[in-house]
Amino acid sequence: MPLQSGTLLAEVHRLLSESKYAIREDSDEVLRLPRERCLLAEDRYGVVAVAVYDTWSELAEDWTNVQAALVEEMSIRLDPAEPKAWDGYLVLLTPSQAPRDSEGISSITHDTGRLRKLGASGENLSTLSDVERAILPLMPIDARPVHTSGMALLDSLPELLARRGVARSDSEAVVQAFRTRQPLVEALHENDATS
Repeated sequence: MPLQSGTLLAEVHRLLSESKYAIREDSDEVLRLPRERCLLAEDRYGVVAVAVYDTWSELAEDWTNVQAALVEEMSIRLDPAEPKAWDGYLVLLTPSQAPRDSEGISSITHDTGRLRKLGASGENLSTLSDVERAILPLMPIDARPVHTSGMALLDSLPELLARRGVARSDSEAVVQAFRTRQPLVEALHENDATS
C-alpha cells in the first residue's frame, strides 16, 4: 500500500526538524499551497521548500509554480551576498506513479535551473525510509566513527551507502570516478545509462 500524502509530509517534517531545520509557520502562504501539502524550512546554510501532491499529474502541472514562489521568497528575504541565498532546494513528492511514457521525476530533478530539485514518486516511495532517501542530500552527514577492519574508508563507502538505500552500482561508480579524478556526476549519469 503506497504512503499517503499526509504521511509523506509528516515524515519530511520530522526528518528536517530532527536535523535542526526551522520549519516556517507561513509555508502555505509563501508557497501558495494548502498547509497540508507543503512546508518551508531553513537552516543556516539553505532554504528548502517541500511540496507533496496526491497525483503525478498534479505534481507535473504545478511544480514550476512552487519553484517560482520559493525563488521569489529567497530574492525578497535574502541578501545575494549571503551564502544561503545560493542554496535553495525544492523537494517534490507524490505517492502516485508517473505514466510509463514519461521520464518521471528524473526529468524534473535533472533540471538545474533556478533551484536544486529532489524528488520521488510512487515507484520509489513506498516506505518511510524511502522518504529519508529522497531527501538525503539535505540531511547532515553522520559523523560517527566507522570501523572498517583495516579496509580503507573509501572502499567501505559503497557498503555504508547501500545500508542507507543507495544503489551499490552508483556509489561504486562515484568512488571509481573519484579515484581516477573524473567528474563524479558524469560517472553517475553514465552508470544510470548502463543500468
